[in-house]
Amino acid sequence: MHDNVSCMFLIMVLYESHFCLTILQPAV
Repeated sequence: MHDNVSCMFLIMVLYESHFCLTILQPAV
């Protein structure tokens, strides 16, 4: 029913995960 909400939540989680991975990786 709330496909938009689920999609938005998934995008937020993926974005946060990518952000965390980028921070954890050594800045070269």
